[in-house]
Amino acid sequence: MALHIGLRRPRRLAGVMALSAYLPVRATLAADASPANRETPILMCHGVHDGVVPLSLGVASREHLQSLGYRVEWRTYAMEHQVSMEEVADISAWLGRVLA
Repeated sequence: MALHIGLRRPRRLAGVMALSAYLPVRATLAADASPANRETPILMCHGVHDGVVPLSLGVASREHLQSLGYRVEWRTYAMEHQVSMEEVADISAWLGRVLA
């Protein structure tokens, strides 16, 4: 939902974070995307063993976003559909950059 709503939002966001997620309704993003968030940094994190949201959905979403010119920071972790301390550290660093 963060990717779907964040990139269509008419007001500028500091960033969009998608954890173990994918881009739903990606076929309409090019037409529906808000110019306000074309340069918004995107962090996508995904567990390589995620059985809830397959890694392939995250990868396909990342590739689609990049094909449309979005800046995507991509991280994978040796985990399932969960959060790890490594991921928390990466999120913290990313938030520090985009909220600075």
